[in-house]
Amino acid sequence: MAFVNYINLISVQAGKRIHQLGIQRALGATRFQVQLQIIFEAIALALIAFLLATVAVELLGTDMQDILPYRDLSMMKQTNLLLLPAVLAILFGFFAGLYPAYLLSSAEPAKILHGEVQFAGNGKLLRGTLTTLQLVISTALIIGAFTIHRQLNFWKNFDTGLSPNNVVYLQTDGSITQHGRLSPKNY
Repeated sequence: MAFVNYINLISVQAGKRIHQLGIQRALGATRFQVQLQIIFEAIALALIAFLLATVAVELLGTDMQDILPYRDLSMMKQTNLLLLPAVLAILFGFFAGLYPAYLLSSAEPAKILHGEVQFAGNGKLLRGTLTTLQLVISTALIIGAFTIHRQLNFWKNFDTGLSPNNVVYLQTDGSITQHGRLSPKNY
């Protein structure tokens, strides 16, 4: 969802950013260099978001340990858990920066500096589609979060009808577990 949001925000703000990139192009920067700059900015933002999310998980992880059956949710103790999300953050940053890099580097520097380039109408269909997709994903995530929350509350508070103090323990010779059921000769 952040991927879609980033593309929307950069596309909407293209008119403000295009003058800076036009000056860079007029001073000798190639189109490829401008594209790389935009893509690296997207990757840097994705990595910053990843680091903030990791800190949030570490801070809120203690609350989740009471709900979930896992005892140790610390990502800092298991650094291999950090590798895949970090790689995914880099990939998402790269792919999120592709369209804005193409859009912002496509105009000619002379037209940019003369104010002849407008991005007001470009990409309206894409932005509308991405906004709708973002709304659908957000709604699904909110409904899913409420459902999971209710399920966890039900799981924690459900009365099974069994008292943990009134449990009988029977020692067997293993024939029940070997055959998977009781046989008449075991009575």
